Order: sequence, then structure tokens, then C-alpha cells
Amino acid sequence: MKRMRWFFLSNLALILLLVVAYHFIGADIHQSALGFFEVLVAVLFISLFSAYFAFLFSRYKAKQSLESKMLNTPRNDVEGWLLATVAKQARQAGIPRPQVGIYDSADMNAYASGVSHSMISVSKGLLFFMPRAEAEAVLGHEICHLANMDMPKLIAYQGVLNVGVFYLSVLSSDVVFALFLISSGEILGLMAMLFAVLLFSVLTAALLMRFSRQLEFCADEGGAGLSQRRAMIAALERLSGERYAPLPEKMAVFGIKGSLASGVKRIFMSHPSLDERISLLRRHV
Repeated sequence: MKRMRWFFLSNLALILLLVVAYHFIGADIHQSALGFFEVLVAVLFISLFSAYFAFLFSRYKAKQSLESKMLNTPRNDVEGWLLATVAKQARQAGIPRPQVGIYDSADMNAYASGVSHSMISVSKGLLFFMPRAEAEAVLGHEICHLANMDMPKLIAYQGVLNVGVFYLSVLSSDVVFALFLISSGEILGLMAMLFAVLLFSVLTAALLMRFSRQLEFCADEGGAGLSQRRAMIAALERLSGERYAPLPEKMAVFGIKGSLASGVKRIFMSHPSLDERISLLRRHV
């Protein structure tokens, strides 16, 4: 979840900056339709750019934290199988072969990342402790994240949500002052908008995580298609029964397992539970 935390905090910082700039510049989006459209385009552009920047930054932090070693030429049979499997599945999915890396962890996990330059990194635990048929299904899951362009989808979705947060924050603070007939001073108005930003950002974070969970279901289905459905189910069952160790808070998004959660916290998780994913795959057998 650490990567998604960086992603969320980076976007929150930008929206706060936009609201502060809007407040002190004194722009009035209610003056005309043209003025509203201009501000909308500007906010959308900056929001998409910030979401993309936050994604790149979180990707760098995750890669740096996990210290993945990129493979160019295989040094043994295991690495040879890994490169060959990723290349085969990438051809089947119709995408260029991503970079392949291995990070040092006994935990069985893998993650995909990238927009223009994609990469897949797997743990040593997955390579050495998981049967190859199941490991192939896990790799197929990650390949499908790349083939479905899930990373650009999340970036675009976050950018659109940023626009909503900005306008809802500005408009809601104006409505509150109007309803209670309060004269909004400069400081009071700014504090009201910043509070609204924090409130709506939490709500949009829940929407973003729900969208991320739907992408996981799609990647499971795609991974089953690139390998074998039974192998995909078996891999998730193996992960469900494993002593849980989710990418030690380094990078949960687009990893195969995600993180454990219950109650309200589950709303803000990037992955659905493994039981849910297994049940859905079995339903489609």
C-alpha cells in the first residue's frame, strides 16, 4: 500500500496547492460559461499531469525500495524460464516484452508497473517456492495489467477525480457560507476550502480503490486466459494459505496479493480479498 499512499498524498498536495492558488488569485468560475470552461480545462490538465507525476514518483520509490535486479541475459534455468514465459505471454497479449526483474524476498509475490516503459518484477520466493504452472498464471495476471493499460486508466481516473475534488471543494464552501449567511473572510474562506479538499479527497480515494479492485478481477480473468484457469485458482489458494507478507509495505498496487484488511479499512484497499477472487474465477469455470 505504500505506493498508493505516495500516489494519494502527491495528488492531495497538488489539489491543496490549486485551491490555495485559486483563493489568492481570486478567479471566479461563476462569471461566464467561457471562464468556467477555461478553469475546467486548466484544472483537468494539471490534475492529469500531477497524477502521472505521482505515478512515476511512486514507481521510482517502489523500485528503489525493493531493489529489483533487471534481467538481460539468463544466468540459470529459472531465469531463462522467467524471461521466456514473460516474452511468450507478452506476444499472446499483443504488447512489447516488458523489462523483467527479480527482487530478494522469500514472500511469493510479483508486480507490474509502467506506462511507456513497462516492467514486471517477481520475488525469489515466487520463483523457487511456487510450481511453474501457478507462477505462469501469476505472470499472466501481471501481463494483463500491462495489456489492459491499467496504469494509464488509474492515472486518468485519478485526474478526473481531482477535478471533482477541486470544484466540489470550491462550490461547497461557497454554499455553506451562503446558507448560514456568514461573511467569508480571506482566511476563513481558505480554511473552509482546505477542509473540503481533505473531506472529498478521502471520498475519492475510496472510489479510486474500488476501481483498482475491479482491475484486479479483470487481471485475474486475463491471467487465467494466458495460462490455465485451474492454475490461476491454485496460485491464489496458495497465496491465501501462505503466511501473509505483502510486499513489506513497499508496493501493493498491481502486486498479485495486495494487503489484508477488514472493516472500514477494506474500503481503502487496492486489492479485493483472495477469497473473493478465487470465488469469482470458480464461478466462471
